[in-house]
Amino acid sequence: TKTISGPTAVEFELISGGPPVGKPISVRVQGKFLNEIKQASLALQDSIRKIEGTKDITDDYPPGKKEIRIKVDQEKAAMYGFTTQYVAMNVRSALDGITATEYREGDDEIDVIVKYNQKNRSSMDDVLFFNLTNATGQTVPVREMVDFEIKSGPDEIKRFDQKRTIMVLGDIDEDVIKLDKVNNKLKEMFPKMEEQFPGIHFEIGGQFEEFTNIFAEVGQYFALSMILIFLILGTQFNSYSQPLVIITTVPFALIGAVLGLIISNNPFSIIAIYGCVALAGIVVNDAIVLMDFINNRRPKDQMNVHRYWSSIVEAGRLRLRPIILTSLTTISGLVPMAFGIGGSSETWAPLANVILFGLLVSTVLTLFIIPSFVAILDDIKRSRR
Repeated sequence: TKTISGPTAVEFELISGGPPVGKPISVRVQGKFLNEIKQASLALQDSIRKIEGTKDITDDYPPGKKEIRIKVDQEKAAMYGFTTQYVAMNVRSALDGITATEYREGDDEIDVIVKYNQKNRSSMDDVLFFNLTNATGQTVPVREMVDFEIKSGPDEIKRFDQKRTIMVLGDIDEDVIKLDKVNNKLKEMFPKMEEQFPGIHFEIGGQFEEFTNIFAEVGQYFALSMILIFLILGTQFNSYSQPLVIITTVPFALIGAVLGLIISNNPFSIIAIYGCVALAGIVVNDAIVLMDFINNRRPKDQMNVHRYWSSIVEAGRLRLRPIILTSLTTISGLVPMAFGIGGSSETWAPLANVILFGLLVSTVLTLFIIPSFVAILDDIKRSRR
């Protein structure tokens, strides 16, 4: 790209296939007047550049094309019998055109626009020598009533929550500094910046905002999934205690999920969080198989300690192969995605690793800990009787 002439800046960006998709550094600078917002954003950019590990700091408000800004002197216009609105509308009609009527050709409707010829609206003098006629028939040049300036105007005015907004954006070198530390330093800057620029508000967005919103919601999703699992299992087993024993496999799975991300060196992304929620519904399957078999082998005499104990031992022995095969089929299906066999995906690899390692660890622990919990539960029930 060094040999390409013309661009003022060339930026390379790694396209992300899933959330979060914002820049690591993303701050909304909001206010009422664009010039004040721009000054505040420039001051913020200078402060961010002083943080070690930040790079490519810029904003999304580049200078636009030059435009002629006409400011009507209301007192002079009133002397000639004109209003600001009248002057503005006539200048706009002459240069940009006004729809006079419609021309029909078959089923098509074509607007007929009336405006000055190209040769009469191509220079600054054409605007200033544009004449207006008042109610008394007096013709007055526009230059007698206006001041003008030529300066760059915005190509686009962006808003967030109905407030004018300029986004300050940037990247970070994760080998030097992490996202959370950068955002903590930004939060420390905001009070001083808001004192320096009254009426300007600073707010963090981008990846950090996405993570914050997801963490606020994912707890609700997870709690809802646990409630639904408990209700379904409670209905199936006609018990409140056995579903609680089965749900204890979920913490085992989360241990495995964290280990999987560490071993595979994958980030704890939003996709990985969703994987943890999905994992909660998968890992209970082995415990359900084990618990159902134990219940089927239980004697009607609840005080028969030997038969109760033997039902637990038989479940662990006879359900070993089905449980392992059930888990291995799921794990085997996730191996290519998790380890990039046949093509890797930075988006979906964390999810596959979360489910794979979570299921692996929970399966091993389920075979040993669930029977132990059932035995403890039996002892508690007998002691209460």
